[in-house]
Amino acid sequence: MKKQTKEKFLNIIIEQKKLYSSLKELISTEYKALADKDIKSIDDIIKRQNEIISSIKKLEDEKGLVFDLMISEVGLQKTNTIKLGDVLARIDIKDAREIEDAIKELINIVKETELINQKNTGLLKNYIEYVDFVRNIKNKIENPTQITYTKDGQKKTETIRNDSKFDTKI
Repeated sequence: MKKQTKEKFLNIIIEQKKLYSSLKELISTEYKALADKDIKSIDDIIKRQNEIISSIKKLEDEKGLVFDLMISEVGLQKTNTIKLGDVLARIDIKDAREIEDAIKELINIVKETELINQKNTGLLKNYIEYVDFVRNIKNKIENPTQITYTKDGQKKTETIRNDSKFDTKI
């Protein structure tokens, strides 16, 4: 494999690591904004996340093209089953380790980012469940009904007079 091909592949991985690190920081900031219910900050964060994700996607496409070049330079036929390990087995051991180490670092950053994002998802789910709960209670208080059954087994829903002293301003 040509040195310039290896360097181009490594440079793409380095750029992806930088972007994922930025994304990780943004997702951490997003957690705080979610906890503080700061909608304006969340909106700005999401816009920046989308920009970073778009850049990561472009680099991933470019990395795929360079990987195809690597495959041909080591003398393999391009198939859907070719993996990076197949290419690394055919190049200098020092170059292979360098690429493996860069890939491992990238994977670690991606995993860390994913963990933080899972916390954000959990926080959002909790908020959604809370909002649904409050909405259902408010609806039941504002529109109380009683379900009874007639002699022939038909379900009958009756509206109950609302004299509740419960504060429904939530």
